[in-house]
Amino acid sequence: QLAKLPPFLPPPSLLPALSSVAIKKATMRGASAFAFATMAISTVIFPSCCAEKNFPVVPIARTSPAISRSTKSLQKILALRAGSDTDPTSLISSASFSTIASVINTFYRTSPLLAAFLTCGANASAADIVAQKRASIVAADPNNENKHCRPIEKRRTLAFLLYGGLYQGVAQEFLYNRFLPKLFGVGTAPPAVIGKVLFDMLVLTPFLCLPVAYLVKSMVYQRPLSDAWERYSYDVREAGLLKKFWCLWGPVQCLTFGIVPEHFRVSFVSSVSFFWLIVLSTISSGKSD
Repeated sequence: QLAKLPPFLPPPSLLPALSSVAIKKATMRGASAFAFATMAISTVIFPSCCAEKNFPVVPIARTSPAISRSTKSLQKILALRAGSDTDPTSLISSASFSTIASVINTFYRTSPLLAAFLTCGANASAADIVAQKRASIVAADPNNENKHCRPIEKRRTLAFLLYGGLYQGVAQEFLYNRFLPKLFGVGTAPPAVIGKVLFDMLVLTPFLCLPVAYLVKSMVYQRPLSDAWERYSYDVREAGLLKKFWCLWGPVQCLTFGIVPEHFRVSFVSSVSFFWLIVLSTISSGKSD
């Protein structure tokens, strides 16, 4: 009977090998079907059942691209079979984003000082590293073929980490959300916003905000405190430090006190201050460093 096989079939010598390949394919297909059914239960059926029973469901992180593609295909098939025009992928993605946003919002509300310290400290140290990298590239000799960037000054980065975390984070959380509202009132009325911005620009900035940065840096570098005042006054007179600060932070603080929610004010200021701290790091290190 094997001799009478049609010519398009493989010769009999290859049949054992092909049969083993067929068994492997059948096994893989069975495993794929099992995995597909498992994903159906874990990603679509189980969450929907829990939603009906009001059980909390933790989103499952899908790290494998293959699993992610299979899950998306499964969700599309189920959506079509259910006769729904809504893509379940978008629903799950929006739910995951809402969960993350809710967690972040809760953290900033319940732990404002810790959130302010972590956010502003990381932001300030990152800005100083960018400034140091930029300064080392500019200072490099273009004619030197073996040029390389100078190593990062760890003490300088530590100074900005402490300045960002302690002053821009903890101190400004107290000043912006507790001290200034007692002076000028709570709310976003124009008189209150203008009073807060002017007090910040004309009192807090020249007498507290900027001097603290030079003071912390002098302490980290183990310099006398008089050196901090000399460097600060020099940068104000010769480098236009206050003018640069007012040009940037005047409009920004109008948004801070007029639009941004109270528990996100310090984080908003920190995000903008990333670029300002690059300028401050460059100016404060330009006199004799």
